[in-house]
Amino acid sequence: MLRTVSFIALACLAACSSPQQLCLDEVGRELRVLRSLVAQSEATLKRGYAVRTETEVIAFTTFCDDTDTPHENARFCDQIAPITTQVQMAIDPAEEARKLQYLKKQEMLLEAETRRAIWQCKASHSAK
Repeated sequence: MLRTVSFIALACLAACSSPQQLCLDEVGRELRVLRSLVAQSEATLKRGYAVRTETEVIAFTTFCDDTDTPHENARFCDQIAPITTQVQMAIDPAEEARKLQYLKKQEMLLEAETRRAIWQCKASHSAK
């Protein structure tokens, strides 16, 4: 349900965007992802360990009451809930540094490519 509502809201926002804005968003997406990976790698090196998010679904039993009068029709109900935890993982600092160096090199290359694409978006949509 939440996913559907989010999709509808995103579709409405996209419909309100100008063609130029849609073009700029599209050409900048890959650079934004790459910058996020650089920031994540830098944080991992600074901490000295990686953090992985794990979600586990647990089942538990609780009291349910289907009426407005408390305790009149109380019964046990099985429910499930997601439990999300952050797990620390060991890293090889040298390997993480190499990965960060590679990501930064890719970021520099992609920045130039993205600047050209932004210029093209502005040029192609400014006359319209």
